[in-house]
Amino acid sequence: MDRSQRTVCPRYNIYSLFLIISTAGIPSAVSKQVAHYLAADQYGSAKKLFHRSMILMIGLGVVSAGALWLLTPVLAMQNGHVDPHMIPVLHALVWPLLLIPPMSILRGYFQAIRKWRRVRFRNC
Repeated sequence: MDRSQRTVCPRYNIYSLFLIISTAGIPSAVSKQVAHYLAADQYGSAKKLFHRSMILMIGLGVVSAGALWLLTPVLAMQNGHVDPHMIPVLHALVWPLLLIPPMSILRGYFQAIRKWRRVRFRNC
């Protein structure tokens, strides 16, 4: 294992935990609910749900990214000392936390549209 892997691999688990917390299964719930609204011809409700969930996920992404940024010195501790090589690694992992939650809502929304279209075409 080279130096870069020793630096990134242990901290990826921290990033993964923050990512799981920031998405929390919401995209799949949004997908199911949007598909339900679209199947019932409630396009306004589907759009409202999408916009509100997008705002929620942007907020969760900002909170998760901010928490990771602020907790970086604590999370970079090894054997009671802050490892200076870990701080840039953790700071680099903050930016995906801002982008991935809203992107996951978009994915859930597009999955819902695809499910809705399949059901819609099957019933024709």
